[in-house]
Amino acid sequence: MKKLILLALSIIALAACEGDRGPQGPIGPPGQDGLIGTTIELKVNFGNQNQYLYDFAANGIEVFEDEAILVYHSLDSEVENNNVSVWTPLPRTFYFDDGRELAYTYNHTFYDVEIMLGGSVNLNNLAPEFYQNQWFRIVIIPSARLEDPFVNTSSYQALKTSIEAQGLQLKEIN
Repeated sequence: MKKLILLALSIIALAACEGDRGPQGPIGPPGQDGLIGTTIELKVNFGNQNQYLYDFAANGIEVFEDEAILVYHSLDSEVENNNVSVWTPLPRTFYFDDGRELAYTYNHTFYDVEIMLGGSVNLNNLAPEFYQNQWFRIVIIPSARLEDPFVNTSSYQALKTSIEAQGLQLKEIN
C-alpha cells in the first residue's frame, strides 16, 4: 500500500512540474477578422436556350463540407421604402389565378449552384418579368451559424442583420 501511495504522489509531483516556456510559434497567415460567409449577387435570364436553368460555378469560391448554401430571390417590383430590395429565400412559389404555379428552386454541390424554374405553368408562356433579369443572392455560410437561434434566414436582410449584430459581416462579391 505504501508503494502505491508513493507511486501516486510521484506521478502527481511530476505532472505538476513546469519548465521554462518554449519559444513563440510562427505567425499564422493573415485572417479576415469579422468576416463570416460569402454573398454573391447575380442577374439571371432564363429561357428555352438554358432550359430555364442557371448553373453558377464561380472560380475561386470554395464551399467546405461544414458550410451551407442559401439562395435568395428579388423581383424588381419588390422594393420597400427607401429603394431597398426585398430578398426572399428559395424555394419560392407564385400562384396564378387559374390554379397554375411557378416555382424558383435550387440545388447545389461543393462546386456549383443550379437555380431552376418549374411548376405547373407552361414556362414558354410566362410573362418576361418572371424569367428575364432575375436577381439572386447566393450566400455561403458555416452551418454552425444556422444552428444559432439568433440567426434569422427568413430574408437576406434578416440574415445580414443578425450576423452583423454579432459583430460579423458577410463578404459581398458582385
